Amino acid sequence: MPNSEYYDYLNAFEYVKEDGTIALGPQNGLNQMKLMTESGYSGLFDFSFGANFSNQFYLGASLGIATLENKIETQHYEQGSDEVYNAYIDYRLDNGFEILDDFYFDEYERTSGTGLNFKIGAIYKPINSIRIGASLHTPTYYSMKTEYDTKARANFFDADNYEITSDLGEISYNFRTPLKAVGSFAYIIGTKGLVSVDYEYTDYSSMKYNSKNNHINETAQFNATNTAINELFRATHNLRFGAEYRVSPMLSLRGGYAMFQNPYKQDKNLLNADGEHYNVTGGIGFRNGNMTIDVAYLYNYETYIHSLYSVSDSFFGVLQQNGRFPENTSKNENYSPAYMTAKDHHLAVTLGWRF
Repeated sequence: MPNSEYYDYLNAFEYVKEDGTIALGPQNGLNQMKLMTESGYSGLFDFSFGANFSNQFYLGASLGIATLENKIETQHYEQGSDEVYNAYIDYRLDNGFEILDDFYFDEYERTSGTGLNFKIGAIYKPINSIRIGASLHTPTYYSMKTEYDTKARANFFDADNYEITSDLGEISYNFRTPLKAVGSFAYIIGTKGLVSVDYEYTDYSSMKYNSKNNHINETAQFNATNTAINELFRATHNLRFGAEYRVSPMLSLRGGYAMFQNPYKQDKNLLNADGEHYNVTGGIGFRNGNMTIDVAYLYNYETYIHSLYSVSDSFFGVLQQNGRFPENTSKNENYSPAYMTAKDHHLAVTLGWRF
């Protein structure tokens, strides 16, 4: 049986022999494609309370009910290059095997959850044109469920095709988001506008998973995940700037810019240590009596790293020994990740009623 250290990614045109070595490690490449489709939503229902002390000190609190759903479908495709096929077909014919044309591997995962959180904040007004604020956001305590399955399909020349689908798996668990603290400062410009700056502290290393049952395997898995979170994540210091101009008593224009630190520790550059993340926002607010309507646009820019698959150092050495890669090449030259840039556009409409 192959040594356990060899259990990394193998493409569809490779085999592990009984002695743990690789057969048909291609030296001239594969045609590989990966398509990821992600969709979902998140929502928050707030029950808020406020108090005003002499129009100088304001205190507020809210109880939030959060909902989320996220679905990811991944398709992986492989087909050997012409050079690979020459050696591959000879090997298969010599051993009486069917000839593989191409290979597909699909993954499906859907996660949903409902959570609770609490927020408390205060605003102090030393003079009429200055506002100084602070707030504390407790973690959101989610009850989560994840469903998942996989499907593999192999198409052969002049032979039957094969397809296998796993049973739908399901796991239920609890998840705690990070604690957040916010400090803010705003300057009021007469009756026409304001400028503001917010500082936010969020400790991502405080995230935590818990199993909903006492099954030892699940508990051990979540404990390992929590250890990894502590080792990989850090606290971040984020800044947001905003401005508002009141065109009329009923209409206001708003704009903003936000900078977010990378939550990964700097020595974990294989994940995203050099990533950038910022937001640009704009919006319009309408007020008529006790009713408000806000329309906001958000542009999100983010860079991150994505690997098609991971390969350990020990396994890469095995591949070199079997001739897949020259001895003088490094793993990073052959398994370098993709440096991704995400540009997202969001439109939000908020309705409010004060009573």
